Amino acid sequence: MIIVNDKHLRLNSTMVAQVVAPRNTQDLMQIVSQSERIAIAGGRHSMGGQQFCAGTTLVDMTQMNQVMHFDEDAGLITVQSGMMWPDLVAYLRRTQRWSIRQKQTGCDALTIGGALSSNVHGRGLAFKHIVDDIKNFTIITHDGCLRHCDRHQNTELFRLAIGGYGMFGVIVTVTLRLVPRVVLRRDVSVSYVPIDDLHKAIIRGATYGDFQFNIDHDSPDFL
Repeated sequence: MIIVNDKHLRLNSTMVAQVVAPRNTQDLMQIVSQSERIAIAGGRHSMGGQQFCAGTTLVDMTQMNQVMHFDEDAGLITVQSGMMWPDLVAYLRRTQRWSIRQKQTGCDALTIGGALSSNVHGRGLAFKHIVDDIKNFTIITHDGCLRHCDRHQNTELFRLAIGGYGMFGVIVTVTLRLVPRVVLRRDVSVSYVPIDDLHKAIIRGATYGDFQFNIDHDSPDFL
């Protein structure tokens, strides 16, 4: 038995039976086929504690972290699901042409597969969740079979797995839509904005943004 914990919050100490780290799709298919109960983790962080399950085999996806295909003309990149966001950004920086559109807010050292499984949102003011950036993915289901999912093939599984927290299978590869790389200007306002007027601040043309609410409980503007 091994104790694992959330790498960021440190509030989710869990005793698992073993930790296995597949290096390729074949390893992963064998693990799924031979294990009665598994949990899947990459960056080992989840705000709801969904990355661990007591007494199970913990599948550590971080060894499956390679770029599988990059269509530089179309702005599409296929990566293994254990790739971390900073590694993907570093890879794309070398191209000087494309970049990701969004990632989850807060922590950086988290995997693309984890982002898909949680259907994360970023700080794009007019963007949908990460599902909008995903062209397709492959997944190993409970029977050990590898399936391709997109909006036309295995559509029900596509909808379930994105935001499914690993309940419907283990994500193997993800194809992301990229955006042209541009220079952004940071605009910081320190003034208080009432919640009712927040939309006015958003429509000033900013692509990304963050809003910090007032946490002074003695203030009449609390939250």
